[in-house]
Amino acid sequence: MATEDPLIQQATELVAGAETNANTSLISTLETFPILREKNTEPWNFIMVVAATFVAATRLSQLNLEEERRKELMRIIEIRLDQWNLRAFDGFVDCKDFFDRALDALTNSDHERQFVSSDAIGSWIVWNIIGHQPQSDEERRLVRHLGSLVIRAFSNWWGR
Repeated sequence: MATEDPLIQQATELVAGAETNANTSLISTLETFPILREKNTEPWNFIMVVAATFVAATRLSQLNLEEERRKELMRIIEIRLDQWNLRAFDGFVDCKDFFDRALDALTNSDHERQFVSSDAIGSWIVWNIIGHQPQSDEERRLVRHLGSLVIRAFSNWWGR
């Protein structure tokens, strides 16, 4: 009897797990951040699923996998994203590009080190939800909140 590869199973379930997380986090976030009630939250699921998938996918490089195995897992993730939404992989690429730029900028500034990754991903999320760079204190708190939420939920996806 063949043993199922747990990483393939995790890759297969990633998008669905991200969608569940997105669905459950909207209500509590609306309660904590009333500013969102004034915004169009229709793209919430799309943005949160893409961000969560990106966070989990970036952690693959830390698993010290053979390159071919890592590529196989990324192919599964890309297929699942496409099955979920035909624009999702383009969103993933946009998220990656934004994250890389934001991470560099935050790392090279006096930004609090423990929040560099969460604020980089949170900035992408918030910018896409509110339609502009976060400006107010509440919008910046929302960046930290959503970035931390996604990082906590998906940075250890492969170790579940």
